[in-house]
Amino acid sequence: MTRATNDVEQVRTFVGTGVIQLAASLVLLVGTALILGALNLRLTIATLLTVGPIVWLLTRFVRRVGPLFGQVQQLLGGLNTILQEDLSGLRVIRAFGRESYELERYGRANAQLLELNVMTVRAPYPTTSHASSSSPTWARSWSSALAERC
Repeated sequence: MTRATNDVEQVRTFVGTGVIQLAASLVLLVGTALILGALNLRLTIATLLTVGPIVWLLTRFVRRVGPLFGQVQQLLGGLNTILQEDLSGLRVIRAFGRESYELERYGRANAQLLELNVMTVRAPYPTTSHASSSSPTWARSWSSALAERC
């Protein structure tokens, strides 16, 4: 049940914010390209050449980190299953004196989830700021070279 709830929450979050951000980014890219194209076509082409490497980096990142997020979801579901079982069988656990065992079991599952979450957060994120920050620098030098020719 927890897995289904968590999956629904992930889809809701993506649809609620992810799609809107994607649409806004595309409108911003197209609008900026059109305005820049009207000002200087060579500069537009030079700037848009950086879009390909950025998309490649992000695709590579998603392929690398995507399975980690899947594993986090699996471990979270397992942890919540243990919690649900322990809460529903609390009287039985107490009757047989298994509190320490269940605490240990939950602690191990929680430690695994924490370790995988930390590993996911520390995954080598491609910083698009590096790729996109080189674009204005390159564009400035390109425009300076064009200005010197004129």
